[in-house]
Amino acid sequence: MKKLLYFACFALTGLSSCSDPFAYDTDTHSRGVKIMYADEAFKPFLETAAYTFEGQYPKAHIQFKYMSETSALNALIKDETKTIFVSRDFTDAEKKNLAKSNIVAKATLIGFDAIAFVSNKQFADSTFTVDELKALLTNKNDGTQIVFDNVQSSNFNQLMTSMKITAYGKNVKALNSNNAVIDYVRKNPGAIGVIGFNWLSDEEDPMIQFNRNEVRILSISKTSNGKFVKPDAYTIRTNTYPFIKKMWCLNKGAADGLNTGFAIFLDDEKGQLLVEKAGLVAYRKTPRVFNFEFQ
Repeated sequence: MKKLLYFACFALTGLSSCSDPFAYDTDTHSRGVKIMYADEAFKPFLETAAYTFEGQYPKAHIQFKYMSETSALNALIKDETKTIFVSRDFTDAEKKNLAKSNIVAKATLIGFDAIAFVSNKQFADSTFTVDELKALLTNKNDGTQIVFDNVQSSNFNQLMTSMKITAYGKNVKALNSNNAVIDYVRKNPGAIGVIGFNWLSDEEDPMIQFNRNEVRILSISKTSNGKFVKPDAYTIRTNTYPFIKKMWCLNKGAADGLNTGFAIFLDDEKGQLLVEKAGLVAYRKTPRVFNFEFQ
């Protein structure tokens, strides 16, 4: 309801005397309006986290602009935003540049996600080794089509780095979102999609459950004689799934501002419980107020 009121007032600017309920001279940890940038792979969790945060702090309004990880990092460097959510910490070079510019920035590790490989339910294979996936990604076998969420997304970047891939094959293409990848795989029996596990992890979210029913999650083994496992909280926590991905909050916002307030919320008990409720793995060991069971 709060968001509807906010946008209604925005749309009526100049046509009525409706005032912006989130207009403040200064923001605090629990008040104000901020736009944060994020890799689109983390969207389901971030939307839930912002909704919960705003419920706790009704005078706060957080919006996200979703894009590739590289675009979000560039936006932070250019000071287009003060806060981003990506899969890596600042590099040593970035830390030095920030220090030279007297910019105080903090990196907060929120939790652990994974890179999931999905296929149409009619796809012939349901298991792959890491080497077999590398062969697919570099087009060294049958040329099976691979579709990513975005060029230079966290999924795209991390696989290239971890597999030491210098160039993807011509059979690899990028769409514009994780949801688009799921839809593409659903309609194309011969394709494999690469998405953030966050788009499949929350077993209580109706949209997530619809996604899970539309595709098959492939099982991956680190070696040719290893165990084939799917991404889930257990295989991420035990490091038995090969493609684990971190979720970082990189923040240059004021220490007493809303950007920092949201980062603190995610790092605290309530935020960490939200990570686990989403079917991911929280960075901090939170008190087991609830019993979470993962298959």
